[in-house]
Amino acid sequence: MKKLVFKLLQSVMFITLILININCNDNSLGPIENVDNTNYVVSSTFSFNVPVVSQSKLRLEGVTGKVIIIGTTQTNSVIVTGEKRVASESIKDAELHMSELSVIMQNLGNEITFKTIQPEKSYGRSYIVDYFVYVPNNFEISNDMVNGNIQVESISNNVAVSNVNGTVTLNNIIGSTTVSLVNGLIESNQTLPLNGNITLSTVNGGIKLSIPQNTSAEFSGASANGSVILSNLSLQNSIITTHSVQGRLGSGQGKVALSGVNGNINIVGF
Repeated sequence: MKKLVFKLLQSVMFITLILININCNDNSLGPIENVDNTNYVVSSTFSFNVPVVSQSKLRLEGVTGKVIIIGTTQTNSVIVTGEKRVASESIKDAELHMSELSVIMQNLGNEITFKTIQPEKSYGRSYIVDYFVYVPNNFEISNDMVNGNIQVESISNNVAVSNVNGTVTLNNIIGSTTVSLVNGLIESNQTLPLNGNITLSTVNGGIKLSIPQNTSAEFSGASANGSVILSNLSLQNSIITTHSVQGRLGSGQGKVALSGVNGNINIVGF
């Protein structure tokens, strides 16, 4: 009888140890609950240095945060630094969910890609990733975001930006540009190559475009509930209405198309 009781106790202890071990090694978050506020923030930094061999394009796919991309002749690498932040109702909860936020890099032949990875549902938490990027100035740039301000500077190639909420600022760009924005202001200072294209559109917000006086392009600008104003530019064959302007700049070799719904469009020659 004593032997039987001893064996039963051994079995119970063995099962208990197994359960404890399983519980200790379970890294899953379990059922995720909504949080009431985002008063507590946990952050961490990241960095990448990718040597340029045959690559000629940077693609950055973010969600929420600030993006600054600067072209330079002083590097043969794509250098990315940044900060990840999770905000929640407690430090403990923010730390727990920091593991869900990451940045991945892919080297895809001629393209270097950086992408924010985060949960599809936030349950009230805030997931933010800020990027600061240096690239060779002859790189092509593609940047997709949802919420945040985007700044691209000193690029001698094509630039494409898509964003929902925030401002988009392009400065000292020599190349074709495409910007699609829902809520926010687009500001661009750029030089359009021959046969290049500038396509800027926003729904709620204005457009401010600065281009050389000798730009050659077919021009069209329209805002459903705003004005289109040209300054210091000579527009030929112009057709002007209350909310739109069309015509030709120079010999019309390229194309400039600006469109908005709520906001003014201003084009200035320099």
